[in-house]
Amino acid sequence: MKGRHRGICNWRHRPQGVSAGHENWFVHPVLHRPRIPRGERIRANMPKPVGHPGIPTFERPAGNLKARFEEHLRLAGGAPHEVSNAAEAASKLAELHPGASALCSNVPELRGTRGPETVGDPHELADVDVGVVRAQFGVAESGAVWLTQEDLIVDALGFLSQHLIVLLDPQQIVADMHDAYRRVRLDRPLTAAS
Repeated sequence: MKGRHRGICNWRHRPQGVSAGHENWFVHPVLHRPRIPRGERIRANMPKPVGHPGIPTFERPAGNLKARFEEHLRLAGGAPHEVSNAAEAASKLAELHPGASALCSNVPELRGTRGPETVGDPHELADVDVGVVRAQFGVAESGAVWLTQEDLIVDALGFLSQHLIVLLDPQQIVADMHDAYRRVRLDRPLTAAS
């Protein structure tokens, strides 16, 4: 039997320390157990299913949401201004940006020199001094606002305007991002009643 190998033995795969004359040194473990299809083995070893943990309701600091929103807005570089009607908003806009020649507004109460619905190419908004939009809601913990395509009409309005005026109803301020995510509906526009 010298020089001959049995089964799948191969002299090139001999473990160290085993002489070439030793012929029965290798026994493949898979060949000595019944073959089970791979899918069955996977299914047999699957972990038990667990339920979705759910989203807890977190404790929120007590206090005025509007005041917290304004504080975080200032920290982010914004400036809150309170107005109670369209005339006050127009007056405040003229006061804040007296030299603005290109005003693009999608808010009916504050008409600008052009409306975003007339823009064919977003590059046309490159010269806009002031953009005016209405946010669906604000987030007190970060001073952020929620704007969608419906709010901006042309996304570039929010980026290319030198100054962006965002109108926000104080009743539409939520405490944190957890509340904000509960309000977001990407499949349809959000209204104040949502």
